[in-house]
Amino acid sequence: MNRGRIYGSPEMVNVAYQAFNGKAGVTPIYEDRYGEWKTSFAPIIDDDGNIVAIVGCDYSKAYFNSEMQRLRKQLNIHV
Repeated sequence: MNRGRIYGSPEMVNVAYQAFNGKAGVTPIYEDRYGEWKTSFAPIIDDDGNIVAIVGCDYSKAYFNSEMQRLRKQLNIHV
């Protein structure tokens, strides 16, 4: 696999690197010049066990917190 350079916050780069090694992960909330985020990465693995792609998603801190609040209310729990 051609592994190019990964640019971003140290938290995001660490989780991306783990995905390139077959492990899905989510960052803690981190800040960059665009705001505060949580990022997740997961490898897509073929039938032979080869990583063929990495899928990633960014969520703003505000979105993440509003979704957690919604889940707390729906499930009647404290997280």
